Amino acid sequence: MTDPGPDDHLRNSFYRKTTRSGRRMTPARRLLYRLAVPLGLAIIKSWLRSCRVMRVLGVENLDAALAKAPSLIPCYWHQHQLFCAHYLLQQRPRLDNSIVGVVELG
Repeated sequence: MTDPGPDDHLRNSFYRKTTRSGRRMTPARRLLYRLAVPLGLAIIKSWLRSCRVMRVLGVENLDAALAKAPSLIPCYWHQHQLFCAHYLLQQRPRLDNSIVGVVELG
């Protein structure tokens, strides 16, 4: 059992709230994350807007999979993740009951 030690702290290390690296969520770190996450999203969104998509190969495969079953789990290589995820998010009305997941191989 987990009995309190002599200084009233739990002796079981499972209940300690320290991370492996010993980092804490300080107010400065929270501010950095609050600024960095929207900035990163803005950079990705502006990069996707600047890319011109000429054609999408394999749309018939998506259509055939959706005709066969209303749910699917798409798999693609991680270097294509931004384009594939962006395309699948645009297809969201067609994929209303689908599970969208990412499988990274290699």
